[in-house]
Amino acid sequence: LPHWYEFRFGGGGGNFPIDGVISHNFRNCMGGSHVDYNIDNNGVDPNNDHGGNPYWYCQILRAIDAFGGAEEIKLPDPMDPRMNSTLHCFEKLLTLHLSWPRNHGYSMDSMPNKTVFDAFRDVLFDKFDMPRHHRRSMRGNGGISEEAQDATGEGHSTISRSGNSNNDSSNNQPHRKILLYAHEPSARRVWTNMNSLLANYQNNTKKKQNIMFQTIHDFGNHTVREQALLFNDADAMIMVHGAQMANSIFSVEGTMFVELGCRIPSFLGSQTYLSLIDAKYLGVVACAKGGNREDNVVCLECEEEKKDYT
Repeated sequence: LPHWYEFRFGGGGGNFPIDGVISHNFRNCMGGSHVDYNIDNNGVDPNNDHGGNPYWYCQILRAIDAFGGAEEIKLPDPMDPRMNSTLHCFEKLLTLHLSWPRNHGYSMDSMPNKTVFDAFRDVLFDKFDMPRHHRRSMRGNGGISEEAQDATGEGHSTISRSGNSNNDSSNNQPHRKILLYAHEPSARRVWTNMNSLLANYQNNTKKKQNIMFQTIHDFGNHTVREQALLFNDADAMIMVHGAQMANSIFSVEGTMFVELGCRIPSFLGSQTYLSLIDAKYLGVVACAKGGNREDNVVCLECEEEKKDYT
């Protein structure tokens, strides 16, 4: 991102000193339209537009014009034996290895600062046509913005409200929305009692009014833009640790993230990252062994063999 910012907004004047891009992990990443609204994560394109690699990472790169006008250099498949016997020569080669900063620590030069990250998010939100601030006023007492509700798709989400249905003054206030995800499709790291906890909350009339819950069964059934809209429209997330948290870049300022996991090796809880997206964070981990749980402490009962949580 710092290099992208410099070439797009800084001294580069929009001229990227890159002629071609090679990617072994994300082939055909630069092909197709900038944002493939109609392509889902399984590569299904209902309009047969052949918009390029549909994966989340590739669509983000295309949305921000990550490499300017550079074209993808398509080398033989890495599994092709010819790859081991072919010498490719370049006058100048810039390399990006994603695991290097993760395993060896960031240098200050490679870390995007707030100015760079805000520019990145400005471009991204504009491309996906989403607001940077909460739109509670658009929800009214319906609870969910119309566009975000359309994005969920029937059969993938359950929408529910807390409190009673009486027309008291509280029902005239905009709803706050909490997005929940139990990680069920993976059959591991599953939050097994999410639905029962939600039912208990809704049946307790003493709980706060004007809170709306939306549960997602499988993020893999949603396009990149639909996932972005779900995160963008929520005031808070309560989710099991997983790759879906990458959509936090689409959240608006002030969003609260509650991440569940027996152990959470998560980028999301990094204070540096939280400051970049102006978010709040709480990690909920395994309860202390021995059954000595402190009052008012929320923790997980972890089934290590099943990899499930309660």
